[in-house]
Amino acid sequence: MSEANASRALLYLEKVVEEHHLLVERLENLLLVDEPDEEETVRVLEELRNKRRELYEGFKTIVENLEYVTYRQTREEALGLLNYYYAVMLPDEINALSEVPKKANLSQLKEDIEKDVAMINRIKKLIVQFVY
Repeated sequence: MSEANASRALLYLEKVVEEHHLLVERLENLLLVDEPDEEETVRVLEELRNKRRELYEGFKTIVENLEYVTYRQTREEALGLLNYYYAVMLPDEINALSEVPKKANLSQLKEDIEKDVAMINRIKKLIVQFVY
């Protein structure tokens, strides 16, 4: 457990966060039409699942090591990222995911979406202690 672990996780998450954000935007754009391309939607959902696992692992590393972080800037960056995800990105992703089963040609994905939301709730539970 160390400050270095938290710093490495933050550096790694910079890339993952950007990729996750772009995937959520892609999903939102796909859902703008009445009948989104099913293959593309499934592909984006799978990529989101992978990014979500990476986010979970990165957030877990930060949460486990945050108490050891003494460098103020690193601590503020970590807390800012956790707060941003809790308040903005995770609700945005849940909103986009909730639209998927409403599309006639995607209703069969409802069970998968429920699992995705459960994973997002795991992430929220992990980081809620640091949200202010």
